[in-house]
Amino acid sequence: PTLDQALQKFPADLNLNLYRSVDLSLSPDQEIQRHAQEKLRSAVGSFQGENRKNIELVLFQSYANFGLNLAKGDDFKGAIPAYRRALEFNPGSVKVYRRLVLALMATGQTEEATTIALQVLSRYPDDPSSPGLRALALRLQGRIDEAIATCQNALQEHPVEDLFSLLGECYEQKGDLDNARAVYRRCLALFPQYLPASLRLAEISYLTP
Repeated sequence: PTLDQALQKFPADLNLNLYRSVDLSLSPDQEIQRHAQEKLRSAVGSFQGENRKNIELVLFQSYANFGLNLAKGDDFKGAIPAYRRALEFNPGSVKVYRRLVLALMATGQTEEATTIALQVLSRYPDDPSSPGLRALALRLQGRIDEAIATCQNALQEHPVEDLFSLLGECYEQKGDLDNARAVYRRCLALFPQYLPASLRLAEISYLTP
């Protein structure tokens, strides 16, 4: 069922209403966005202690999932505000920072991406998601061979879509299109709906016989 259908059936469900407000808070319409954000602030403010922490966790996960789904559809511009909002509720999530840095890179905002990556790495050097973020930072600094090695190691521990794309792009940057194609195909074998890898594979397959 769609969110609207679920809300029709369970109109008082707190999580469903929060999810709807999260969706509306990312609307391009400023008035809709403002109203939804006010509802979310009011909802969070009405709870204390563990209940408040639980609400903030729901909101963090909702925004992070919205961002991830937008990025999977190659809408990195739309993913950025979702990731930023997620980090307001959980500023220690290195995984979401990594995704934010990737989205910033994809939209040409490399200076901010580099600043965020280095700041987060200095703050959380031992986080399980730090190797992937370190690979991003190395690529942003032009250290492509180190980025490839770091990315390969990170993928052995955590095979995730965006790191496959990063590895493929690093190979592209080196001019190694055979390895780039192999990485994108491996990514799509595991994550068939990941549009960024599909687009990159189609582009380099078209440009090279």
